[in-house]
Amino acid sequence: MRRGFTLLELIFVIVILGVMSKFGVELLYKIYENTVYSNTLNRLQGRSEIAIEQIANRLKYRIKDTTVAKSGGGSLKPIGNLGAGDSTIEWVGIDIDGWRGTGTPTWSGLVDLNDPLTTNASLVSPGSTGAGNGAVFFIGSDVDILNQAAWDAAMIPVNSAGATLTGNYVGRDVFEFYQFATSAYQLSLEGTDLVLYSDYKPWNNEGRTNRQVLMQDVKTFTFGYSGDVLLVKVCVTDNDITGLGEYFICKEKVVF
Repeated sequence: MRRGFTLLELIFVIVILGVMSKFGVELLYKIYENTVYSNTLNRLQGRSEIAIEQIANRLKYRIKDTTVAKSGGGSLKPIGNLGAGDSTIEWVGIDIDGWRGTGTPTWSGLVDLNDPLTTNASLVSPGSTGAGNGAVFFIGSDVDILNQAAWDAAMIPVNSAGATLTGNYVGRDVFEFYQFATSAYQLSLEGTDLVLYSDYKPWNNEGRTNRQVLMQDVKTFTFGYSGDVLLVKVCVTDNDITGLGEYFICKEKVVF
């Protein structure tokens, strides 16, 4: 004969189920929370790593003396004189493809000052073989880029054709070594978007038109400066969908 459950046994089972239910829900929620955190962290790690590497690759080929900061009002200031709210950096990039000989024009970075064909309107650059328009920066120039006149003084527009750099060098300090450029670049934090501007020539008073959003949901973008070394820091954020707070992660990169 089968005996049924007693009232005490039923109460005991109900209590056990209640305890298991309570801790089971908490356990499931904890697992869910950890999964969300891990996925968010991995996503932020990947996004921030890609962004900081893109920034570093651009800055690595900068003409160092042309690197300037911008204040919140947009005025230029020396990179070594940063203040609160300075979240914009601008520089002229070296045409690294042309220097390596994988792009057009190709340039050697050397001027033969003793060549009889070197004049105030034409410089002989042995090893340069391409053709194109850009600007040269002579290594040894002493300039502070704080306004349009300074851009004009630092960057000399040229037409590179073969081994000749045609331009107006009257009244300019011409040195033996130079760097060739076709574009300036600007990185700025606009709201929560980290934006890169490229393909413009401030020495020709060109405005910025090519705009690319490198990363969204950026919490902070800062850069430090010591000598010729830049320290760039990007913090990206992501709202926690569990409602428990905000996740963010920061990446730093030293650029020589």
